[in-house]
Amino acid sequence: MFNDLRPYAEQLLEWRSGVVMPSLDWMAISIAWDGLETSAYHFTRRRNFYFELEREWSERRGANNPLGDRQEAIAAFKSAAPFVQQLRGLMERCPPFGRDYLALMIALESLETTALHFTRVHSFYGATGDGAGPTRPAF
Repeated sequence: MFNDLRPYAEQLLEWRSGVVMPSLDWMAISIAWDGLETSAYHFTRRRNFYFELEREWSERRGANNPLGDRQEAIAAFKSAAPFVQQLRGLMERCPPFGRDYLALMIALESLETTALHFTRVHSFYGATGDGAGPTRPAF
């Protein structure tokens, strides 16, 4: 299952290779990375499931930061939408709020947190309203 998510892991590592380490941007991408690794550990019981992939990418330092500009970041996170759909598809096969469901939610919410850091859009991949219109701020 998590081998199928390897392209997403590579995308995260590509984004991380374009930012300076250590920085807030690097740490924000690491949130999504750690969420993916945590979810993978739950299902595989293999620590650092993507270790080999991460080792390959650690030697690369890209000069291009695809997340540096807000509009570029929005486009980059939109390109990760298939991964979100894949995670949600896996979650649909799990009992709601069971262990497996929540383990997949870790990867999903960590990506959502990273998207918020770069795009400043709340619920980038989630519902923006309650069906009655836009979500209103709490007072």
